[in-house]
Amino acid sequence: MPLPLLPTGQQDFAELRRTQRLYVDKTFYVWQLLQQGSIFFFLSRPRRFGKSLLISLLKCLFEGKQDLFKGLFIYDKIHWQTYPVIHLDFSHMDFKGKGLWQAINDRLEQIAAQCKLSFRETTIGSKFAELMERMHQQMGNQVVILIDEYDKPITDALETQHLSQAYLHRDILRQLYSVVKGSSQHIKFFFMTGITRFSKVSLFSDLNNLTDLTYFSAFHDLLGYTQKELESYFAEYLHRLAEQVQLPLEEVLRQIKRWYNGYSWNGCNQVYNPYSILRLLESQQFGNYWFESGTPKFL
Repeated sequence: MPLPLLPTGQQDFAELRRTQRLYVDKTFYVWQLLQQGSIFFFLSRPRRFGKSLLISLLKCLFEGKQDLFKGLFIYDKIHWQTYPVIHLDFSHMDFKGKGLWQAINDRLEQIAAQCKLSFRETTIGSKFAELMERMHQQMGNQVVILIDEYDKPITDALETQHLSQAYLHRDILRQLYSVVKGSSQHIKFFFMTGITRFSKVSLFSDLNNLTDLTYFSAFHDLLGYTQKELESYFAEYLHRLAEQVQLPLEEVLRQIKRWYNGYSWNGCNQVYNPYSILRLLESQQFGNYWFESGTPKFL
């Protein structure tokens, strides 16, 4: 009997579910997130930890695609509605070729065109505010804002030691984010991810109402695999790995923990890097998969 397909490299939640790939259900934490008093959230995690998949999941959830969540914790726990979504993914913006201002402007124009809207405003900040207001008016429901890899324009500039460009990119991003707090009446939910936590007094000085989930114990396991998740969701793959390396399963689990279980954001519990685990189970051999996939030079 063939093993379930692994979701290695898959960042599109809808495609992952349609192709029946193995998914470690994190929707309990998403449901908990929706019970919070705040609606403005920020989460920092390293590369290849599932941030983009989480953003994709949130997009599907707020777009009301309930069928994709069948069998998952959250399926019957919420009142499903359709909200307008503004999704900005800086890893897919051509800011190196176009310049950051133009890349953001083009993305805002693209979203507006999809909603059959045309801007009256001219700056990226004022366009962003106008887009939130008019999408809210058009659909009757408040807007969901999902921002992925918010820090990529800055970290890319730092990696190439273009400090002046990093400062320029920071100022452009501040123009964009400065309108969010003043547009809160149009916002249902705001979620931003990145690999770094920049100071609130610089990039986020105008976005000081963010709840930073990075070190929240309640959301420690939102990304990454726990020991229980590893052993329950990937049991068949683990048994196959044990046969491949000709070691008892208990010894294989000890080795996996030694190789890949070094991540903690509460100083107590630890999680596995998803990319490393998936590559291990796919290739059936141990390796430095996370490090080999690219080390952030700005560190």
